[in-house]
Amino acid sequence: GMVSDEIQKKYTIQLETPSAPSVFPDNGSYQEPSDIMIEVPIGHTVYYTFDGSMPDSNSRKYTKPIPMRLGNSVFTCIAYDSNGKVSDVTRKEYTLNLNTTYEAPEAIAAVRNLMINTGQMYDLDGHAIGMEGNYALNCYEATMVNGTIYLLVTKHFNNADGTVSNYDYKYAVNAENIGEISKAYMNSEGIYTLEAPY
Repeated sequence: GMVSDEIQKKYTIQLETPSAPSVFPDNGSYQEPSDIMIEVPIGHTVYYTFDGSMPDSNSRKYTKPIPMRLGNSVFTCIAYDSNGKVSDVTRKEYTLNLNTTYEAPEAIAAVRNLMINTGQMYDLDGHAIGMEGNYALNCYEATMVNGTIYLLVTKHFNNADGTVSNYDYKYAVNAENIGEISKAYMNSEGIYTLEAPY
């Protein structure tokens, strides 16, 4: 029943800072759609922005290849490890100018006309019968399917209560034949498949 003296030890654990993410392709100008890919180490999570701002855990999370934005963009990303340690920033500057007959404004106009002709909305402001709010269309990206370049038009609905309803597909507009429009669905590998638009 004899009791020993008390022994105290103090330890300091030094956690290594994660390495900055490796991003491909490199800085530069491109004339065909290209995907941005990031090497994500096991146990890490990568977040990114497209406007040059500093990403954090509230930014978009990288889960699959990302289509490069049309025009000029500054792609910035950071990595978090399982302990919450944050890496240095990786920054890439891209210019994507497609050498195609049609560009983003024509693609948006073509999708808007399709939606009016099929009764999804009844005016150029995106209003729909029986729905409070309006549709909004944007075109930031392009992709290549079977050697053909398609401009990708996103669609969402701005509800009257301020919320936004998103859709799991984009419209793919043939950049050489503006009348050819499909629905584009991205799979888990970042590859688009096309279906009839309605």
